[in-house]
Amino acid sequence: MIRINFSKAGSSKIWLLALAGVLCGQHGSWGQRPFYLVPGVHPGYSIVSMRPSSMTTSGATAAPNTGGMAWLPDGRLFIASMSSNAAGGNDANRLGISNGYMFTGIPAASSNASVTVSQVSTGYQMPTGAVAVGDSIYVVDNQDGLTKLTPAGGGTYTKSVLYKGVLGYNSGLSGSGYRTWVGGLLYKSGFFYATVGMGLIPGGVSEFTTANIYRGKGCVWKVSQNGAVADSFACGIRNPVGLAWSPDSEMMYTDNQGSFEPASAMYHVRQGRFFGHPKTPFDNQLRTAPAIIFPYGSNPTGGTATNPTVARVATDMLTLKDGRFKNQMLVGVDHTTGLNRVFLEKIPVGTSGDFVYQGALFPFSQGFGVGTGNNSAAAIAGVLPDFRTNVHSLSYGPDGYVYLGGGNSPGTESQGSHGFVGGLQYGLVRLVPKDTTVFEMKAIRSKSSNQMEIEFTEPIVSAATSNFTVRQWGCLQGGSANDQSYGAGYQLPGVSTLNVSDVTLNSDKTRATLTISGLIQRPTVTTPNSVEDRTWGSTVQFNVTGIAAVSGHSMWGDGTGGGVAWYTLNKFGPGVDAGTSATALVPRNRDGSQGLSVRWKGDGLSVALPDPGAYVLRVLEASGRTLSSVNVNNQNEFVMSASTLGHGMRWIEVSNAAGQKWISSVARP
Repeated sequence: MIRINFSKAGSSKIWLLALAGVLCGQHGSWGQRPFYLVPGVHPGYSIVSMRPSSMTTSGATAAPNTGGMAWLPDGRLFIASMSSNAAGGNDANRLGISNGYMFTGIPAASSNASVTVSQVSTGYQMPTGAVAVGDSIYVVDNQDGLTKLTPAGGGTYTKSVLYKGVLGYNSGLSGSGYRTWVGGLLYKSGFFYATVGMGLIPGGVSEFTTANIYRGKGCVWKVSQNGAVADSFACGIRNPVGLAWSPDSEMMYTDNQGSFEPASAMYHVRQGRFFGHPKTPFDNQLRTAPAIIFPYGSNPTGGTATNPTVARVATDMLTLKDGRFKNQMLVGVDHTTGLNRVFLEKIPVGTSGDFVYQGALFPFSQGFGVGTGNNSAAAIAGVLPDFRTNVHSLSYGPDGYVYLGGGNSPGTESQGSHGFVGGLQYGLVRLVPKDTTVFEMKAIRSKSSNQMEIEFTEPIVSAATSNFTVRQWGCLQGGSANDQSYGAGYQLPGVSTLNVSDVTLNSDKTRATLTISGLIQRPTVTTPNSVEDRTWGSTVQFNVTGIAAVSGHSMWGDGTGGGVAWYTLNKFGPGVDAGTSATALVPRNRDGSQGLSVRWKGDGLSVALPDPGAYVLRVLEASGRTLSSVNVNNQNEFVMSASTLGHGMRWIEVSNAAGQKWISSVARP
């Protein structure tokens, strides 16, 4: 069963400051891959330009071509800009020297007229991350690795190399092992975390000759604040793009499709994990499958109108702190010049309280691009003439608003450009929320081996099985030959259309529960590098048509009143939403209405009984199997031990001799 939740736009403050800068797929001609594009800027927001008109608009120094963003304690914004030289060739990871810029006045500005900017550093080669710790600024780039800017008085800074190692440029070996990219930078509790990919031969295939590979590439690195201690933290990365914190403050990174990476994907990072690219540290460990797979189209020759390309490259991520999509994530997109939205849930694993992330991907907003994409398909025009760019980085400002940075690499597909023809290398916008109700899919949840739940942002009139088309396919890292072929492993075991046999709505008609036959979770894995180990979770695509909101609002989606979403199914649910704990869950009946009053009390669960009398209290698994049963007489409250519940989602059922029943759900991670 899958539950889909719909929500309406609120007044949450999301400003996207854009600064120029799949599902699985075997990657043939891009001209065969229609992009999935929502029809413009999300209707819950408007865009206002914030880019100072004094900044360069042409040439290699067109700025800011955003590679990293960091906010200072006094509210200034630092941006590490990338070079706007054309991408491609043997030095595609070193396009030219670029600069760091300081923006003043952004949080209080109502337009770009009051924003000022100055250059404060230089010498970067494609920086991709920046953080501020106190008054110092740290940047990761392809040349010097992790560098530090120390205040030197008068608004100037002194630049020094904190830690280079394999993060920076190395050229002592033959082959293409030097041709690597860094992707993102985080800081927490005295340590920095930075990612670096594997060497890529021009054209995108990984360097696979052992003598040409720098050991330690393809990893998340953990570096002490003074740079004296560094260690490979988690490995198996191909070409990292973004690094961010999940709604639970867990580390996530995005990887770009290619060798051993059938599609762009989002991964959950923990120490010692291996993500699938061989010839890196930890490559003798079991793989960690993606939490989210980004659609590339669902057939080997390219996307179609019903199975389109959603994200060729998933870039940076940001967890929303408030508003209607609180605890969901925004993810930037290259090539399609937009934003996607991700809902994550945590599915319990074992009895230790551990979990796996999985969830749903929703196209969120376009209206940032212009011109013609490299796939020869026209991009949706940007609504502002000075903001026509890809989305590269996202950051919360000190004012509580979200700022978004982007950029565009000029050049052609054969040169390895991640841009689009006609795009600009700069831009700065604020996305301002409107007081507008928007009808759309909000979340999708796995409830069991044959049920999923779709949540909408508004109540719907009705739902029938004919309103939902469900497809499913798989991915295999390295393909059936288990080699470094570019994008190998698309659609294994293949695409199938699944039967939706039943749809039920909850009492407020915001959630539709679908009963679906044929859903497949990731197989049980015991042996590293086995077929089971290289198998990703299933991608489940939902096309929703003919669903009407009670309000009469049209669904935000494909422009025709329909919507589409993709769910990465690693493990059958139920689970709990990312960013929530068991104590935060609202008790629910099976139909979604509020049920028994239950709460965590010490080490146990308190159940408030309807009235004094004789009751039978049962604990049931999601399948309905009884785990325990107890008779309760003349009590207002009964407290059961947490060990009785175990881990995962449970139903608590109270019944009396008259046949009345009260049921609520609880979850213990």
